[in-house]
Amino acid sequence: LLSASQPTAKEALQLAALLLPPKNRQHLQILLQFMSKADKNELLSIGNEVNSKREVILLTFSKSIFSSLKPTRQELHVSARLVTYLLDHYSHLFEIPERLKIIVGKQIKAAKIKETEKPPELVYCDRISADEYKKQGSVTTQQSLKSLLMHIYNNNTIDTKTKKAKLKQFQKMYPDIYTESFPDHTLKRDKELLLQRKRKNSYHSTMKSYPL
Repeated sequence: LLSASQPTAKEALQLAALLLPPKNRQHLQILLQFMSKADKNELLSIGNEVNSKREVILLTFSKSIFSSLKPTRQELHVSARLVTYLLDHYSHLFEIPERLKIIVGKQIKAAKIKETEKPPELVYCDRISADEYKKQGSVTTQQSLKSLLMHIYNNNTIDTKTKKAKLKQFQKMYPDIYTESFPDHTLKRDKELLLQRKRKNSYHSTMKSYPL
């Protein structure tokens, strides 16, 4: 990471900082800010003959940032270099990377465009009473029966005898619908029945006038 180019290293550390829990992120920011101010304070003298002030600060606080039970010399060296980098760039470490801003901005823009699109119109059924429901059901049933009757009547794929039998059966089961659909047929049938009754009555009257 430290050997990478400056923009790449900075962006990687910015993303890593964003992944920290908010409390840890805040503590790290405060600690780096304190270390930077202590390092730049010319009146503060904490160095010695072996280590400079900056080295003392790094040695003292590096363990608070990167901890290990038994760190090796290599690990201590890498952590010192990394903390040095954090200290030098801490003011930009907690900024949001530009590329991430662009990606999130595009997603937000796409979401807003999707929200402004007209949603499909929803059609809701009106609540009706139980009586109205039964009425509508009855009307629907009658319309279906009428459609069935007209299908039988107009069906030319069946022979005349079968069609008459089906129509007669329908008339017997649903006389009201049949009468409503074929009023002329019903009137003709009633006239024929009335004529048959008259003839039958006339026959009986004639037979009574001729005693055996």
